[in-house]
Amino acid sequence: MGKRQQTDIKTLFEPNKLVKVCAPMVRYSKLQFRNLVKKYDCDLVFTPMILADSFCKSAKARSNEFTTNLLDTPLVAQFAANTIHDFVGASYLISPYCDGVDLNCGCPQGWAREQELGCQMLRNPQSIYALIRECRNQICKPFSVSVKMRLLKDLKKSVEICRQLERCGASFLSVHARTPECSVGPIDKHGLRAVVESVEIPVIGNGGVGSLENCIELQECAKVAGVMVANGILANPTLFSGTNVTPMRCVQDWLDICYNSTLGVQEYEKLCGSEQLSGAPAHIMRLFRGFLNNAKHNLKNNPVQETSKQLAIEINSNVFATISFEKVDENTYDLVHTTIPEELRGRGLGHIFAERIFDHLAGNGRKIKLTCEFLQEYFVKNRVKYSGLIIEDFETRAAP
Repeated sequence: MGKRQQTDIKTLFEPNKLVKVCAPMVRYSKLQFRNLVKKYDCDLVFTPMILADSFCKSAKARSNEFTTNLLDTPLVAQFAANTIHDFVGASYLISPYCDGVDLNCGCPQGWAREQELGCQMLRNPQSIYALIRECRNQICKPFSVSVKMRLLKDLKKSVEICRQLERCGASFLSVHARTPECSVGPIDKHGLRAVVESVEIPVIGNGGVGSLENCIELQECAKVAGVMVANGILANPTLFSGTNVTPMRCVQDWLDICYNSTLGVQEYEKLCGSEQLSGAPAHIMRLFRGFLNNAKHNLKNNPVQETSKQLAIEINSNVFATISFEKVDENTYDLVHTTIPEELRGRGLGHIFAERIFDHLAGNGRKIKLTCEFLQEYFVKNRVKYSGLIIEDFETRAAP
């Protein structure tokens, strides 16, 4: 791990600014994914939750659980701990390589509860105060010390815990606006706002966010300084840049980051089963399938755009399927060439596109001539449906 210049995280929290945060996620918010989301307007990233006791005891654990690079800033390392020795010790070891540490007081998983970690810590807030106070005393600012927690059913207790954490020296708080017993469903925006209004330090809201619009709405409603996203950014790493689906360029960025190459998606798919790639393939393909499914949806539903020389449907942001044409007369088009983006060829999109264009022209009373060989082949397979659309002098190159 190379030492690099630290960032003062508190400088991110400027008035009227939305700080966009990638949540700590087991297995996923590792270095490569952090580097990816930073390319798409993410302001602050967290490591996955790390067990502080193992981190202190084992150099192998430190090597396995934490890696970073010069692009990986601002970065907060999150620990699960319930003793001062483990939390402060792990924080001290990692402090040269990140910009802050966070104590996980929100994980609701059974194994964490059994070990008195995560949300179980909220049952004994005095222990949380002791860990934060001692860590703040041992590691100098601007290194941040923060807590990620959930709301309790008794909102007054949540507010009191947050006030005490501020007094203990917490730099900021991240609050998942659900109780430990609730993993899905609406978040408690009222409770989150009550926490925000009870402290002077920045509060990051978390839970129920699936788009940049959701982030903005949560900030406006709860007055949080930032919004942390987990599942939403895992499904779409470009979420903070305002896109609703993962664009193809992000999938390629992910491949480039993970494998330090310009390996294309089609080449990647051929390698997936060959054991030459490991670790991230499932997530890469999840991103790509999302892009492909969105492309199919858009081809079926977006309007046909027509210019004097081209028919087009937008597949994704500024990505189009197109057919170039020449006018034979006012009501007859010679369809010359079909173009599907290279990374999406061979996936049935051409047939969806051809059907939309044929239906569009038929619905507008047009006739067509087919110079494009791909469209000739499509017509042969769908002759019955479109027999009245083709001008009489059309001759297919294949038998009907």
